[in-house]
Amino acid sequence: MAATHIFDAPPPGCASDWTMPQNWDAFTAQEHQVWDMLLAKHAQALEPLASRAFLKGLDILNMSRPGIPDHRELNARLKDSNGWEVVAVPGWIPNKPFFTHLANKRFPAANFMRDGKNMDYNEEPDMFHDIFGHVPMLTDPVFSDFLVAYGEAGLRAEHMGAADYLGRLWLYTVEFGLVVEDGELRAYGGGLLSSLAETTHAVTAPDARRLWLDIPRVMRTGYNFDSFQHVYFVVESFDELLRQTEETRFADVYAQVMPLPDLAPSARTQEDRPFMPAKAGDDRPVERLSPRQRDALLPGLEAWTLADDGAAIARRFVFGDFVAAFGFMTRAAIVAERMNHHPEWANVYNRVDVRLTTHDADGLSMRDIALARALDALAASA
Repeated sequence: MAATHIFDAPPPGCASDWTMPQNWDAFTAQEHQVWDMLLAKHAQALEPLASRAFLKGLDILNMSRPGIPDHRELNARLKDSNGWEVVAVPGWIPNKPFFTHLANKRFPAANFMRDGKNMDYNEEPDMFHDIFGHVPMLTDPVFSDFLVAYGEAGLRAEHMGAADYLGRLWLYTVEFGLVVEDGELRAYGGGLLSSLAETTHAVTAPDARRLWLDIPRVMRTGYNFDSFQHVYFVVESFDELLRQTEETRFADVYAQVMPLPDLAPSARTQEDRPFMPAKAGDDRPVERLSPRQRDALLPGLEAWTLADDGAAIARRFVFGDFVAAFGFMTRAAIVAERMNHHPEWANVYNRVDVRLTTHDADGLSMRDIALARALDALAASA
């Protein structure tokens, strides 16, 4: 089943509300195999990165048979969980039916699957993005209430000509949102959770820019379609996200932001409130990555290799001369100290050999993945 675009009217086979039969039996063996491969790759690797609400909700996708979830079975479980159902749609759909579905606890899911050549990225959100990335969060009662409130706000925004501004709130929360849980930064946005590489970047990268959620600021901020986001917005809890949504007078916010110029994704303003992660402490347990988590994350670190029977990762950095190598080590030391995680390394002239492991976890942890990404970025800018 191929991807589609937004039509002027529902295409053949779709009802007036843009829904369509899923036709589960029509999916090919290859499409089911792609789903299973993506599910296996993401599910365990996301355990240290994803919101606990998402991880808990993943159980909803444990169908009685492998492959793409059958909406008939999935919806029976969703209805019992929190009153939601998934409705199949041809792809992106217009605002009004989209908001109407959300307001009535119906989640629109694209009815096509990316092909095996695009395992890590699909230009248009597909079934894996919609069902794996979003559906587990529907089981959280507070987040569920937020989505309903968002759908109701969207219908009002349509009448005000402000749907594009509200759409940015969707993008920076439901798609790319971060939340603090028990002092840890975790991802809950479906755009993140269906992309392991960007989830790792958003949650762990020292150079990722993170701001506390500010609805007027979000509504002025542009976003990227074809690369990692330049800024991520953080909420302290889903209760706080729901509170802000219910208490904000959106008509007043639209009136405030409409006369103002849009902000580039990389823009900075005096009102920005940066999220500052707590420095990792020795008293907090560090979880060791499972072999499946490790194997899912390593493709994002192409230059690194496993060492010590999988208990460490290693890379050799090569520079033009000793001064460049020493400069890299100096900058790397500052980053490592800020992250409170330090490499084992050796320097011979223009080479720096780095080995990363987490002694407290007796093996690899997310601290090693985050530091490896930071060192790669430093070397690329040298």
